Amino acid sequence: MRTLFRCSPGAERVAAEPDVRNPACRRVMERAGMSWVRTVRLPHKEAALHLCPR
Repeated sequence: MRTLFRCSPGAERVAAEPDVRNPACRRVMERAGMSWVRTVRLPHKEAALHLCPR
């Protein structure tokens, strides 16, 4: 996360939306400092929205 924010100084947050059926990816998001916000329905999948504020 530090590198992403350093490379994008104007960014206020980083978002990711892995498939809700992918627990390994969701664990990686949480270890990287992202927090689960809610489940969202996208046209091609049901996603777990994760955010990391600056």
